[in-house]
This record gives sequence, structure tokens and C-alpha cells, in this order.
Amino acid sequence: MKKLCFAVALAAMAPASWAQGYVGALVTLSRLTEACTPSFRCDDDRKTGQKFFAGAYLPDAQVLSLGSAKINRVEIGAMRMGRVTSTGQVATQVYVNDADGERYLTVQVPAETRIQADAIMAAAVMEVPLVQQVNLTAKLGLAYVSAT
Repeated sequence: MKKLCFAVALAAMAPASWAQGYVGALVTLSRLTEACTPSFRCDDDRKTGQKFFAGAYLPDAQVLSLGSAKINRVEIGAMRMGRVTSTGQVATQVYVNDADGERYLTVQVPAETRIQADAIMAAAVMEVPLVQQVNLTAKLGLAYVSAT
């Protein structure tokens, strides 16, 4: 997977060697509530995430014109959402065979859950002029998302 990510990054950034490029970073607010159930307490489901991205404007020969719209950039990025940790008790049944006979006991076992989401992405960027010096920007691409 790392080789695929590296190849996608190289392919997306190849135009940067002969075009104008840009880089950026964002800090986001994220809310991961999947770890917070009635039987599990969360430390805090509101975390911050980070997004890092880089892109390149394509030279005129590589720009794809679609009427007034044009695909004139490529962009890659990586995103990481904050990790949520929750703790609670899980009911587990245990089979016991002792002097009192065979039976099942319900035991409360402490458990901990951690959830984190990461993504890498590559996209083509399209610009549609709305009015003078105002453009609508849309991205279409691929993303690999991993949640653990």
C-alpha cells in the first residue's frame, strides 16, 4: 500500500516540476461518536484533526477545457482525525464446571476502545468562473480511508 501511495503522490506531483505549485495545512474539528455508547464512557469525542495538501497548476497544454469550466490543477493530501478513547464494562459469560456442577456465570470485564480515522487522497481540481475574480472549485478524485 505504501508503494501505491508513493506512486500516486509522484504521479500527482509530476506536473509541479514544470508548473506553479502550492502547499497548505488545515486544522479541523472532528467528532467521532462511534466509540461512545451507553456502556462506554468517552474521554472526549470532540477532537482536532489535521489535513496537509499539495497541488500544482497544470501548464496550458495540459489543461482540460469543458466549456467555461476547466480542469487546471492536481492535488494530493493526507488527513488524520483525532483519536477517541472510551472505557467501559463488557458482560461475558464464562462456563464453570466445579463441585457445585456445571453452570454459566456472567462476568463484567473492563474493556477499552480506540477509534482513529486517517485518509490519503489524490484529486483533479476544476474551476468554474462565476463572476469576475470569483470561481467555483470542485474536486474529483480517489481517497483511501482507514479507520481503526
